[in-house]
Amino acid sequence: MINIEQKKYKDKQIICLQNSPTDKLYVLKKGKIRVVVNNEKNITQDLVAKTGHEVNVITEPNQTVGEIGMLLKRERSASLIASGEVELEEISFSEEVNFSEIIKHNKEIGYSVLSTVILRTANITEQIYTTKKEIDELLAEYNDNFAILQNFKTTDKKIIDTLTKLKKTIKSAADPIIENFRMYNSKISQFQKVEPLETNVFEKNVIFFDEKSAGDYIYLQLSGKITVLCNNIPIFTSDKQNTIFCDYSIFLKNIERPKNYFAFLVNEKSKVRRIAKFTFDEMLENQPILYSHLSKIISALLINSDKVITDLKKKRTILENALAKDKENSILKAFTIIKADNPSQEISDKITIFLEKYK
Repeated sequence: MINIEQKKYKDKQIICLQNSPTDKLYVLKKGKIRVVVNNEKNITQDLVAKTGHEVNVITEPNQTVGEIGMLLKRERSASLIASGEVELEEISFSEEVNFSEIIKHNKEIGYSVLSTVILRTANITEQIYTTKKEIDELLAEYNDNFAILQNFKTTDKKIIDTLTKLKKTIKSAADPIIENFRMYNSKISQFQKVEPLETNVFEKNVIFFDEKSAGDYIYLQLSGKITVLCNNIPIFTSDKQNTIFCDYSIFLKNIERPKNYFAFLVNEKSKVRRIAKFTFDEMLENQPILYSHLSKIISALLINSDKVITDLKKKRTILENALAKDKENSILKAFTIIKADNPSQEISDKITIFLEKYK
């Protein structure tokens, strides 16, 4: 049995909490819904307000929300919060109703769910790509300016003691991120890019698809282990047969396709079949259950992407604090002290540029 209720929510009211049971599907009728993710295990309304990271915003009327938990039969992967006044349909299902079976027998619902998870994934991967790029830029600034701090010499013992404590505090926050991103950025150089054929047996450390790849093809994993990368960051790894990899936006209809930021890396010897889109479209037409299968794959990818962007935003904040935002434990504080000690003209000029940018 399927039950539909009309619901209204006020601004900042929580529609559902992350990790709560997924027993309802929502259809937005009016307003805007914020999708917020927390890293904590026991999520409360207070935690959502204090430490939650917004990963998406739902604004399109008739867009479904909550389909991921339904598809994967798991707890909610994010909290939903009303932004302004919100009206939606709340659809609940009795235990004997299987969401995948509904999709199997209704292609419109199947496409609606598929397009929703594709667009949400495209939104998150763009955030991942952009945030990773911002972190790379912050790291470059951090390394340049911390080198000035490291190499600065003075005879004033009080300044030496203060700077020593500052350097230790700043390094302890930034060093894990530096090492983490050094690994991401150096590892990509080890991978070999290959052009896939209709049937492929790939060796380890091969990239067979990236954001520059042309052609609308679907890649079906037959064996081995494959990882999805976004701007060198691993998002999701599959060792399951019949996992589908591609630029998922090729399935969108009458919508401008978002840019693809994915690359697919072979972790161990793997067999992959390449399928032309028109062939796969025929398979979708004849086997609507593929809508459910494909949506489940992208949903799992989306859940991991939500976690990655939440972690990246935390790392970005740590670096911003190390540079300037945490005024008591930052390079900004250290440079203010050094500036007052009348350093060499070269160092003074570099510090002046930094202070003008961050103070």
